[in-house]
Amino acid sequence: MADEDPRQRLVLVVLGVLCAGMLAIVIWTAREVLGGGRPGSTLAARVAASPGIWDTHPDPDVARTLQPNLDGRRDKYDQRISSNLHGVRERAYAMPKPAGTTRVVLLGDSMVFGLGVAAEERMGAALEDMLAERATPSGPLEVLHIGLGSWNILAECAFLRRQLSELQPDLVVHVIVNNDLGDSVSARGFGEPATFSRQHPGRADALVYDKWPRRHLGTQRKGYLTYALDWESQERYRRAGDAIERLAHAVEAGGGRYLLLSSWTNRLDLSREWFASRLAPDAAAYVPRVFTENRDNWIRPDDGHWNPAAQRTLARLLYGLIAERGLLAGLDVPAWAEASRVVDEIDGAGRVEAARQLDVRGRARPLPIAAAVDFGALDDDSAAQIHGGVDADGDISPYASMILAHDVPGDGLPRVLQVDGLHFDRPELAGGRVTVLLDDVTVAEEALGTGAAMTLTLPVPEQLAGRPFLTLRFQADDWVYKGKALRRCVSLRLHRVSLQRADDA
Repeated sequence: MADEDPRQRLVLVVLGVLCAGMLAIVIWTAREVLGGGRPGSTLAARVAASPGIWDTHPDPDVARTLQPNLDGRRDKYDQRISSNLHGVRERAYAMPKPAGTTRVVLLGDSMVFGLGVAAEERMGAALEDMLAERATPSGPLEVLHIGLGSWNILAECAFLRRQLSELQPDLVVHVIVNNDLGDSVSARGFGEPATFSRQHPGRADALVYDKWPRRHLGTQRKGYLTYALDWESQERYRRAGDAIERLAHAVEAGGGRYLLLSSWTNRLDLSREWFASRLAPDAAAYVPRVFTENRDNWIRPDDGHWNPAAQRTLARLLYGLIAERGLLAGLDVPAWAEASRVVDEIDGAGRVEAARQLDVRGRARPLPIAAAVDFGALDDDSAAQIHGGVDADGDISPYASMILAHDVPGDGLPRVLQVDGLHFDRPELAGGRVTVLLDDVTVAEEALGTGAAMTLTLPVPEQLAGRPFLTLRFQADDWVYKGKALRRCVSLRLHRVSLQRADDA
């Protein structure tokens, strides 16, 4: 056999060295990602060192949960936040529910999450102790908190309903507050809250919630989303009411009980009309304004989340309601004078507020809601009319919504919608369109990206006559980026919008 060519041997040696080097890089990278590298250098360590606590959930209706299995990470209130496998601030619990276990679930947003208080200071922890001390359970007793900051009613109901057969609660106490109509935001990066909602993916960074004017327009007042004056507000009440009713029926179909605990501040009558009226008479209770606005119950003078003392008071309220209404059929819950007193004091006052005659138009009369919004001269009053999707320059996201007063003096003259604005000179928008709606009625469609001034004079549809307020909405099917970070999504610019008499247009 002829001797091997030295050049071939050299090539084989070089290839071997290269392969060994590439293998070493692959192994080192895998160790870095999977946690086998030096301390502090792994991806897991970097995530653990980040301040964020949130995780995007695959269910778009839910939008966001906690990162699973957090172990005492500090939040912005310097509270230790731990989570279970399911991404909620609660201990691990078995699913399906073990036989013989009595399980109570508190459902809600940051009030149930316990923003600003330790986990053991929350109302559910206090309620569990009260029940364990006085009741006679036949097996284990659990009171679980399933609530996350900024969840809305749709997210709360979806997350619980889609696991009911596994969770099997004997009682669900659904705590709602009046910022639960706004969109639930998602998560981004290493657990920071996002500026978008997966509940409405086609709207990009357009959010609708009552604090939009404060946070995006630089003004001081909140908006009118909770007042049920116009289509946007009423549609959100309707959808939330549908979700509550569906969840309540699902809980009851599984053998449990549902209790709506409404802390809808000074609009408990709206909560009764839109939500409680769909439920059985004993399936709703109320937290009155005198409790929610009492700063002695707040975690800070500028933050109305319930402090530990308020949490314990509400736990006594729940104990009293469970005992008086027989909400835990498998548990002998004796009457407790202190809890009965709290029921009379809190739910009694709340029921008086909720029962008052609903007069939405009367409540709206003193409000400074105008028939026009000038985006070049926004002040506290006009900015409060914007539900969401418009920035301080008047640039609108793929979805924008606002309330306008619809003057109906009875003079018989038709009304028109006047829209003045500007189409961006952005050729990449070619083929895109924006739809203009009053309430749920389309009144115009415009091509995007033409660079032309936009001046529209549109008749108000006859079917909207007589409505004291109308929602003006813009829905675009395309957008471009604005800002250095390329994260603001805009479709066109508004200068002024108004509802006026046809002969004044």
